[in-house]
Amino acid sequence: MNKIKLKEHLKEIVLIILRKTFLRSEELKRLGDINGEEILNKEVILPYEKIYLTLENENIENLTDEEIEKIKGIISELKARNCLTDEEIEESLRLRTSLKEKSGAKVVKKLLEYQLNRLLERKESLIRVYEKLSIEEQNYENLLKETIQEAEQFDIVYKLHPIRKRLREYESEHQNLKSQIELLQSKLATKWSYEIYGTIDESELLKSYKDFFKLEEKSE
Repeated sequence: MNKIKLKEHLKEIVLIILRKTFLRSEELKRLGDINGEEILNKEVILPYEKIYLTLENENIENLTDEEIEKIKGIISELKARNCLTDEEIEESLRLRTSLKEKSGAKVVKKLLEYQLNRLLERKESLIRVYEKLSIEEQNYENLLKETIQEAEQFDIVYKLHPIRKRLREYESEHQNLKSQIELLQSKLATKWSYEIYGTIDESELLKSYKDFFKLEEKSE
């Protein structure tokens, strides 16, 4: 096995492990097992994510024979630890190679990009509204400082209350959007979140992909 094939072989093993772990994590999420989900993420997903990123960025042609032997040892260890057979790995590689641009990975990547763009648009819109409300709040606060009559002060405070309430709501929504955006950016940057679907035909995922857009259109 040459160096390039060795690298692809190890990447495929890591993707298989990540795919199985991700599916297990989603199952735990549905069951409400937050602790189990966090353990899987910390002890399996994050370490293997780092391995995958290293492989993506590593120029294997520059590795020494000793380093190559270490990679072979890692492959054997991962196969044994995760009960993976050569047949399973080779079949996964065969599917990924044969599907290429017609794989589910392409579909999922586009969906992630679409979701990210929608959230970024929502964030920009939210910021514009927030800034407008902040100016309105500041104007009332300045007016309050200049007002002497108690009745007028109460009137201004009454008007300030809903503005401040909306500002707090927008701040909460902004934080939620920020978390969602960072998650999607991470998924796109680390790649494995969509590459684990590279062994599935795009037609199998395309229906759910289209259904997602239909739901998005109805919600608008």
